[in-house]
Amino acid sequence: MAHWLAADTRPAGRIEWIYHLLAADAEQGTAGLAERDRRWTAESRHKDLMALAGILSELDRSGLLQGGSQVRARLIAARCRAGVAGATSLGDEAHELLKAAEAVGEPGLVAEAQSLVGEVVQARGDLTAAEHAYRQALTISQQLAQADPGNAGGQQDLARVYGQLGRPDQGTT
Repeated sequence: MAHWLAADTRPAGRIEWIYHLLAADAEQGTAGLAERDRRWTAESRHKDLMALAGILSELDRSGLLQGGSQVRARLIAARCRAGVAGATSLGDEAHELLKAAEAVGEPGLVAEAQSLVGEVVQARGDLTAAEHAYRQALTISQQLAQADPGNAGGQQDLARVYGQLGRPDQGTT
């Protein structure tokens, strides 16, 4: 099914494609999800983001996702919900996701979780904690970008963290 849906470029088709890809091969699906996530969060409408969050949550509840695949799906679903309802709507979920990412030990996931924690605490008005979280994400993202300078996704992630932090010499914005 994932192969059949691969050419469907409509938002609903992309969501169905990633669902079937994750269900069939979580590792390959997670790689596809990470790449698509960079585009979807910038280009998608709220209803599409909520549909994506819904299928990722469904896959998570099904037990088909484990380890890094599960954490990535949870992070993306949380970011989708935060994009629609605001970062404070996540409550303590961002901190829980950071712990899960650290347990998995994938630096990219830890950086994403740190960024999400930064968004939540910034939305709550704690700029000191937000700056700390963003700087943690920045350090990891810089290391990943330096290790693989040809990886456009890693460069995009680094740019996103710089955007969250603001100009490095000015602190949080």
